[in-house]
Amino acid sequence: MLNARVNEELVAAAGVEEGDVVLEIGPGTGSLTAALLAAGATIVAVEKDKHMATLVRDRFGSTEQLKVIEEDITKFHVHSHFLPILEEKSHGKKKYAKVVSNLPFNVSTEVVKQILPMGDVFSVMVLMLQDEAALRLANASIQTPEYRPINVFVNFYSGKRVFL
Repeated sequence: MLNARVNEELVAAAGVEEGDVVLEIGPGTGSLTAALLAAGATIVAVEKDKHMATLVRDRFGSTEQLKVIEEDITKFHVHSHFLPILEEKSHGKKKYAKVVSNLPFNVSTEVVKQILPMGDVFSVMVLMLQDEAALRLANASIQTPEYRPINVFVNFYSGKRVFL
């Protein structure tokens, strides 16, 4: 996503502010990463593509606010990466991380199933999804054939703030 305004809207929707810890999935070239850093966040960016991970590291190499991990998000162990960071940043108080991401279509359902139940780690999850994925996850009515187990899952774990 190269549109800076959209990236700023994602950051604002998540309420990202100075000192927040954010999971960014698939940072690509780092345009959303730049907006998150500008808001003062510490970012753990998980990128499967070695070339893109290198690009993001090179682009933001001088900041200690960014940790790029080359891994498939569907195999990523969230607790082992985030709990130490949250403990370090919390100074004795309970602190939660946020998820802000422009998700690749092919992992959107798996990521939602993986991350959404992690209320012990994440307080906010703001995802930009392709239209079909968003509709499949959030817009099916219980009385329609499109209503699937994933809709029950999303409705159970999420607040009712879903924007299409």
